[in-house]
This record gives sequence, C-alpha cells and structure tokens, in this order.
Amino acid sequence: IEQLTSTQQELTTNQRQLIAAEANVALLNEQLDQLRSKHVEALVAEKSRRTAVEQMETTTHEHELERRVAWIHDIQDRCAPDLSGRRHLFGFGCNDYAEPLAQLACCVKDVRAMRQFAADHQYETAYALENPTKETVEKEFFEFCCNVGPGDLVVLFFAGHGMQLAQGNLLLPSTTTPVNIESDKVVAHGINHWRLIRGVIDRGAKQVVVILDCCKEWQQGRFRGVLSGGAMDKVDFPSGRNVVVFSAVSPSELSAEDPSGNGVFTKHVLAHFNTKPEGAHLEQADSDKIMRSVKADPHSKFLLKGNRPSRMTPSVTYYGGCPKLPLF
Repeated sequence: IEQLTSTQQELTTNQRQLIAAEANVALLNEQLDQLRSKHVEALVAEKSRRTAVEQMETTTHEHELERRVAWIHDIQDRCAPDLSGRRHLFGFGCNDYAEPLAQLACCVKDVRAMRQFAADHQYETAYALENPTKETVEKEFFEFCCNVGPGDLVVLFFAGHGMQLAQGNLLLPSTTTPVNIESDKVVAHGINHWRLIRGVIDRGAKQVVVILDCCKEWQQGRFRGVLSGGAMDKVDFPSGRNVVVFSAVSPSELSAEDPSGNGVFTKHVLAHFNTKPEGAHLEQADSDKIMRSVKADPHSKFLLKGNRPSRMTPSVTYYGGCPKLPLF
C-alpha cells in the first residue's frame, strides 16, 4: 500500500510536471509565433525600405546621368565647331540662248555679284554657274546639296530666261539649240524651281531664300523667267521651315536690265545687302525698302503689249512665316 501510494504520488507529480511543460510549450509556441510575425513584418519593412532606397538611387542615378549628359552636350556646344546654321549659295545666270530666245546682257554679272556677296560674308558654300546647260545645273546642284545640312540657310539665285506655264514654273538654262517656247516640249528644257527648293529642304535646310531677277511674262520673243508662284502655293512646307521668295516683278510684268551692267532688281538687292553690318538679319522692313527702291529706279520702266508703259513692281512672298534671316 505504501508503495502504491508513493507511486500514485509520483504519477501525480509527473502529471503536474507534464501539464506545466505543455503550458510552457504552448507559451513558447505563442512567443515563437509572435517572433515569426515580427520577423515577417521586419522582412517586409526591410524589403520596402530597400525598394524605396533602390528607387531613390535609380532616380538619383538617372538625374545624375541626365545632368552629366547635359554637361557633355554643353561642353560639345561650347568647344565643338558649330555645324548647324551654316549659309550656302547656289546661283546661276544665263546670257547665252539659241533662237528664238533673246540674248541677255546682265545675268552673268548678276550671279558673279552674288558670289562676291557670299564670299564677303563667309558663306560655307558658294556655287555661281555662268551660262550653264540644264545638265550642268542638275549635276552641280546635286553636288551642292551634299554640303547642306540640318538648320542651314540656303540662298537660291537665278537670272535668265524662264516661263510660268500651266505645267509648272520653269527656269531655262542656257541653250545651244532652238527651243519652241510655245510647245509643251519646252518643259524638257527647263528646271522646275520647286525642285531646287525641295532639294535643299530635304537636306534639312531651315531657311531658304529665293532671289529671282526675271520676268513673269514674255513679250515679242524677249522674256526673263519666273520661279515664284503657281506650284509653290500647293506645297505644304515641313514644320519649322521658312521659304522666302523675292521676285523682281509681279505677274504680267517684265524685268529690266540696267545699262550699268546688272539687272535692276539685283542691283538694288545687293546695294541694300551691302549696307547691312556683319551679323545683321534681313527683316521685312529691309524687303519693303528694296521694293520701294526698285520701283523708284528710272530703269525699271518697260513697255507692255501695245507700247503701253509700265514699271517693275517687285514682290516678296513668305512661306512658313516672316523670319529674321541671318544672311549677313
């Protein structure tokens, strides 16, 4: 009985210890769960913190990269030669024509004067062709366009015979064989003025100045051609491009030559250009002054059909706005 009583006491003690151990285990499990929960929360918080830091570092790196790229570009802009905004001249003047086109006197002198203007103002490229054929103009113009780049200014100059037909506006280079000016075949002998303008715009030219010392109508077998109007009005210029067309005359008028050796229009254009200081811009007020001086010139008079007297009325047309032109 004593042994049984002792054994029962030991059993009761063991049961109590087991219950206490189970309680401890439950407590430990609860504490472990709390630690796990806190650890998970800490991991999530750390991940969020690291993500935020990484995003901040990425943003900072991007900003730093952008800053450095901007700095490099600024250094390049300051130190590298400026290859944009250059100025180029392509001109041709034609005195020599086969019948029935009349011989002209001043066109070659006009284009030489334009070449001298380009040289005086340090133009990057200056092509000034004298009495070229159509094949020569096309070949030289192709080579010229290779020099034109984005942002450049191009001056296109023409003095010589030409026509404004239903098929388009034509420049007529010098001819060595007769040309039937009343036939559609005359188109094959001419160069569409828009082709020249489009050629330099396609190369990225930002501003194109067209100067035309020529008639807009032929009379008694004597005429000097037109490059402006007509087809140009139907063309949509690319955004950011400016084309300005200076014409010696208005429609149905003739362009006169000055006995001093230049076309009346070219003479006044260059006379005004040469008064501008280096670095100046050509503005609308300058255009207006040139127009007035041509009208006032005594040699700007001519006779219409029926010997009706008239006077040159030069015109200027702006496509893409009225910009300030850095010609000088």
